[in-house]
Amino acid sequence: MKLSLTDLLLVESHDESRDLAVWYLAKIGYRLTSATTCAAGLTLASSGRFSLYLLGENCEDGATLDLWRQIRVFDSETPIVICSAWAYPADCEAGIRAGAQAYLTKPCELDELGQTIESLIAEARISGVGKSVDYQGARITVSQTRLRVMRLGHPSRSGLRKT
Repeated sequence: MKLSLTDLLLVESHDESRDLAVWYLAKIGYRLTSATTCAAGLTLASSGRFSLYLLGENCEDGATLDLWRQIRVFDSETPIVICSAWAYPADCEAGIRAGAQAYLTKPCELDELGQTIESLIAEARISGVGKSVDYQGARITVSQTRLRVMRLGHPSRSGLRKT
């Protein structure tokens, strides 16, 4: 499966918050897949096709804090942004301890949300975070120290250059 650096997963049970996030993030160039339950979010997240997870607070079927922890079991690298009405410092700390890279409190400014997502995706792109993707028949693995292209399991001498 090809990974696009603009595919985001949004797990948000509040209709207005979800609709606003989908509208704004699509407007600035992101493709969103949304879920309204933790179970649906976990199923979608396990596909491994997202560049970032954007998560709200509780859903009807559970606490998204548990969802964040479950995602981190199989994906320790994809950035997570929490956008929650829980604004106490202990809530923010719990979100970060659960594996989030950013914690925004509602109501958050849409520009701040967009900038946070953009910077986390750019950071993940630069650092590589160990992701491997398939691209035109090649397996591309990005590490912090080198960029390596694998064709049929062997390093390729052509293809990618660091720019």
